[in-house]
Amino acid sequence: MQTEKHSFQTEISHLLNILTNSLYSDKSIFLRELISNASDAADKLKYELLLHPGLVKQEGGFEIVLEPNAKENTLTLSDNGIGMNKEDLLNNLGTIAHSGSKEFLEKITLESKKDMPLIGQFGVGFYSAFMVASKIEVITQKAGEEKAWLWTSDGKGEFEIKEAAPFGNGTKITLFLNKEDSEYLEPFRLKELVHQHSNHILVPIFLKTEKDKEQLNESKALWMQNKSNISKEQYRDFYRKISYAFDEPWTTIHFSVEGRLEYTGLLFIPDKAPFNLFNPERKAHLKLYANRVFISEDVDLIPPYLRFVKGIVDTKELPLNISREILQTSPFLGQIKSALTHRILKELTAKQKDKESFLHFWKTFGPVLKEGLYEDALNREEIASLSLFYSMKKEAFISLEDYVKEMKKEQKDIFYLTGDDLEILKHHPLLEQLKARDVDVLLLTDAVDEFWPSLLQKYKETALVNVLSLKEEVLNKIPLLEKETQEKLSKEDQESILKNAKDILKEEVADVVFSDRLLKTPALLKTKGEISLRLERLMKASGQEDFPNQELVLELNPAHPLVKKLKGEKATSLLWILYNETRLMQGEQIKNPTAFIEKINDLLEG
Repeated sequence: MQTEKHSFQTEISHLLNILTNSLYSDKSIFLRELISNASDAADKLKYELLLHPGLVKQEGGFEIVLEPNAKENTLTLSDNGIGMNKEDLLNNLGTIAHSGSKEFLEKITLESKKDMPLIGQFGVGFYSAFMVASKIEVITQKAGEEKAWLWTSDGKGEFEIKEAAPFGNGTKITLFLNKEDSEYLEPFRLKELVHQHSNHILVPIFLKTEKDKEQLNESKALWMQNKSNISKEQYRDFYRKISYAFDEPWTTIHFSVEGRLEYTGLLFIPDKAPFNLFNPERKAHLKLYANRVFISEDVDLIPPYLRFVKGIVDTKELPLNISREILQTSPFLGQIKSALTHRILKELTAKQKDKESFLHFWKTFGPVLKEGLYEDALNREEIASLSLFYSMKKEAFISLEDYVKEMKKEQKDIFYLTGDDLEILKHHPLLEQLKARDVDVLLLTDAVDEFWPSLLQKYKETALVNVLSLKEEVLNKIPLLEKETQEKLSKEDQESILKNAKDILKEEVADVVFSDRLLKTPALLKTKGEISLRLERLMKASGQEDFPNQELVLELNPAHPLVKKLKGEKATSLLWILYNETRLMQGEQIKNPTAFIEKINDLLEG
């Protein structure tokens, strides 16, 4: 048989270097590419058989077979799909980036396209095999034709084509592996790669060894099946498989979108929080598929505040560039992200009806979902409606809607207070006046609670007000349950105490004042501006060491017995103790514990 030599119709040495060294970050991708091409070949023949039923005698079903040969150091992948003739070989394997699948799609009708999703659209996947092979042989025969052909190349600029012995139809690709790539002869490695990337290809994939022939893929993609045919146990098992978890999914979201955007999703919200939920990277890990072929789970398909959601998204029109690994910056992915976010939030809204179940979800993932109040301006109102907050009065989690419904008639705002520890917050001095007026306060202890209220600002028509910045004139519009009876220090005594206190604490605070905001507590420490001590601490802990120190103000209760003693001979020690215990009470550290203890001892000694 005559052998024909041809040169590749591009600068092959340069282009193959790009393909094998730059385009793909992982050598093992070659197997995914070859399997995808084989799957396309089966789909093409299925279509042709619909038009020409007698084209070939197809005994049994379609299949893809992997056959490693350690003695010859070869890996063979064969299929019984449509195959290629000499012209196809010249066009498809003789020109880099020429895709037979793409050309085939252009020929068939739009209606047929929907039912025949071809994977190999870019014509470069085949050449990825040169990353692991020093030589490739392709034996192929096109369905309905009498001649078979052998294509051979070492990928260095030329390829050979000659006639081969006819065998029916299909393609057999033999890779002569590099010595350093012999791992792809190991059955366990091939199984691993098929399971990772091609587990849901519809064509069965077999591993053939001297001992047996074993199917490696499941062939059926659960997400492509009708929901009515899937059991709760099947959903659970699939969830556990893709998330490496052992709990039950709290809820399952299975849907298919058709029209301008076409994709299918099978999403799960876990019942328990994963160990890495608060990883600083805050990455979501939905698995992205293109026509049942796994592409990546490092794709920005949902916002970070929904990173607890697990599952897959499979699309027929994935906007890829020349490599399936590198996704283009495309409006398509942005539209999918927006649609997925909306669908998940809609599902959570529906689940709110079961208050007990939703409370379980909130305690598990609420602190993460609340990040959306800060990050997602578009969905901020919807997330606010979903959010639950700890109620001082009810000692339970409630929604903003519940809070507004039970506001006192004189109350115009939603009051909240932030802090690190719920028990410390419950006894915060500023809550005394509100408790005395039977006004509820939302106690917020998550780090993100220091940031989102300034962006949300109001819930529907009701403003959110931090108790730290609550004006006395606003507070006084709400009547006390009982009138105050405590006697206050005279103005003269107040002036004397203030003068002395400012001098003693001049290195610690910017000002000392008397305040009527306190009832049972002797003192309160606050910042001069809108930034709280906690926010300052969080910013510095996040690495912003140059974040400015806030100026402090010590507020004194003019009616408290302890404050009245500040005009005595032990005033200095008592003031230092009062200042530091106020810091402790509000969850702040004492700057100099030794000096604090010395002042206590001095006072005790009389």
